[in-house]
Amino acid sequence: MVVGNQKVLQRYVPQCEYKKYRHIIRTVKGLLKDYPHYKYDQIKAIAPWCTYEWYEVAKEESIYYYLTRLFQGSTDANDMYWATMLITAKPQEELSYEQVVNITNKYRWNEEDKMQVK
Repeated sequence: MVVGNQKVLQRYVPQCEYKKYRHIIRTVKGLLKDYPHYKYDQIKAIAPWCTYEWYEVAKEESIYYYLTRLFQGSTDANDMYWATMLITAKPQEELSYEQVVNITNKYRWNEEDKMQVK
């Protein structure tokens, strides 16, 4: 026998689960903001609860965020370096400015938006 309140609760459970899921993804994105070059095993070492799926979703959303900014014409060095570190999983010290420009230019729509290495 189904009680009226159970039907109401069943309707809201998926919404609660989604909020929990988004909270987890935001938390993982926060870790990636602090450590954009970390691979899954490195994130897992500091956040043992993190699954590979959550890591991939958070990383993908983070990459899309920075690539969207570049696509819209951003020339901010932080956007360029963050996108490159997320894509390549290399720390900033291992990336030359030329590499960063070459990688990020692939995601710029207009030729006039593309940067030149000096």
